[in-house]
Amino acid sequence: MPSDDDRDQAAPVPADEPALPVSLRPVGVHYRRMRMAPWFYAAPVLPTPQELVDYKAAVREAPMAILMDFLEEGKHRRALEAQMVRDEQARLIRGQWFALVVMLAGMLLSARLVQAGHDWAGTALAGGNLVAMGALFVRTRRGRAGGDRGVAQR
Repeated sequence: MPSDDDRDQAAPVPADEPALPVSLRPVGVHYRRMRMAPWFYAAPVLPTPQELVDYKAAVREAPMAILMDFLEEGKHRRALEAQMVRDEQARLIRGQWFALVVMLAGMLLSARLVQAGHDWAGTALAGGNLVAMGALFVRTRRGRAGGDRGVAQR
């Protein structure tokens, strides 16, 4: 069996690295040339199994860290999408309540105008209010049927 001094002397030293005296070299350290290649993932796709093996050769915990980051990113994305759906539903419900308030206010104002003796003005306001709400309802329904998520078509 070779001694520690023999192993240290046998370790190849790159030409650009200064050679350390045998007494200062760590035991069992071998130099390797590494080629750096720029890789990045633009989509939520995991590296290939071979790339994970290569990462593990460089840093033992790297594949597990990559997988955990991928899983956490998925949880985060699903939480954001769920929040967006809840917010969109809340916005639609607020819009319905606002439409109801506008409709009732217009009808009450129309009734008040008719009671005050302004028959034509009250009738015109009530009719305009009903036509506007009906048109908005039809446009919104067409938008949903076209896959526009309730946004009125223009």
